[in-house]
Amino acid sequence: MVDFQCVLKTKSMRTITLTSGTYAVDPILDGFDIIEKPSSNVAFVGTDMLAGKMYVQFKNGSGYIYSEVDADTLSFVPIAESIGKFISSKVVKHFPSVKQENALIVKGEEIMGDPVLIITGDIKDFPAKSEAGIIFQMSEGATMEYIEPKSGNNDPEF
Repeated sequence: MVDFQCVLKTKSMRTITLTSGTYAVDPILDGFDIIEKPSSNVAFVGTDMLAGKMYVQFKNGSGYIYSEVDADTLSFVPIAESIGKFISSKVVKHFPSVKQENALIVKGEEIMGDPVLIITGDIKDFPAKSEAGIIFQMSEGATMEYIEPKSGNNDPEF
């Protein structure tokens, strides 16, 4: 049973389509080229050649933005045989970094041309809630719309 469904609409977020689906990208990553590479720990890697920055998002949602990354290192990201080994040997402890506690790239959709994030699930599965309701971290310019759950049985009819 679905306890909630929320739609976060934000014109400031862009959407990207990768092999595994469509994603909403936080404005912090404007200018980054985002790719996926097979990995047991790394979900996404983004590079911004002009700014000398690299973003790594892990499958648990946390990530790091690395700065002052040289062009040679950034150019090897797409062709690295093992992205996890490349990051740990050539990036971690070699460049300044800022930890990102929350995912900056999330599963998303596009509705009528505006990037949105649709969150659907059981309330028990959502990590943060208060007496006033569910807490979402949203970028500036984002709005949230709460959609009332359907009453009764949500099973499909055959």
